[in-house]
Amino acid sequence: ETLATYLLRAFGTGTKLVGLHAFSPQLTPQPGPRPKARGFARRQLVRGDEVTNLFHMNIGLDPLCRKLLPLLDGQRDVAALVAELSALGASGQLSLTAFGDPQTDHAAFARALTAEVEEQVTSLARLGLLVP
Repeated sequence: ETLATYLLRAFGTGTKLVGLHAFSPQLTPQPGPRPKARGFARRQLVRGDEVTNLFHMNIGLDPLCRKLLPLLDGQRDVAALVAELSALGASGQLSLTAFGDPQTDHAAFARALTAEVEEQVTSLARLGLLVP
């Protein structure tokens, strides 16, 4: 009874410390080997830089994630995603300078970009933007 009182107070403050939901959406805590983004989120990127997750929250995406999310179609593994993003960087459609110079040290560049892609995909799963 005391816990319920505290939870209702936390919900009532409007600080978003506690969220109450009448449904339990199907979330994937960890992405699979070939992650797939929700179709609605992929379509939203056509109009802007934000997507809506299953909790009806708007999520702002950084430039790398805006290019990554449409590639999450369930057909590509991390290596294929890294290759696609590298090609976008080489064509000037995406800045990848934060990961080093692929011309001078390709192995270090690939490791850094791979780690970032894995981290981004895991974050997208936690945010409710990937299909289980």
